[in-house]
Amino acid sequence: MGSRNNYTQIPNNSKLKNCKIRLDILHTCKMKNAVFGEAYKLVKKEYDQLLIEERQLKYQRRIVNSDNKSKWLWSTVNEIRGTQNKSNMKVSGDPKTLAQKFNDPFASGASKLQSSLKNEVFIQNIPQNEDSLTFQIVTADEVLKLSSTLKNKFSS
Repeated sequence: MGSRNNYTQIPNNSKLKNCKIRLDILHTCKMKNAVFGEAYKLVKKEYDQLLIEERQLKYQRRIVNSDNKSKWLWSTVNEIRGTQNKSNMKVSGDPKTLAQKFNDPFASGASKLQSSLKNEVFIQNIPQNEDSLTFQIVTADEVLKLSSTLKNKFSS
């Protein structure tokens, strides 16, 4: 996407184009006479705001027209941040160890929260539930089979 203030790109809408032309003229005038400095600053602020609005509209149009909104959102975040697609990144190691390393920040956060709440008085005002709840044993293959039938495009 390039730098944030990339003024060399050709604007899409006429208001933005006209503002860019005024900005270029004032820039040239400012270089020859400092009197045009304030006018240049004002038009530059206007142009920057128009660029922001145009960028927002561009992303808004992309999200509205997207079938897979979650995928689009993450690709846009990466585009804006300037990060590369890391889908080809390989993670190696023991799956249980990797899962534990992934879980550690979440688990430590929960224990920190729990330790900060130990001094709180707990008032139970929830009535006892007399209904029983039973679970059926499910195999990993059943979960994989069921999850492969889900469509990702509606996850948002």
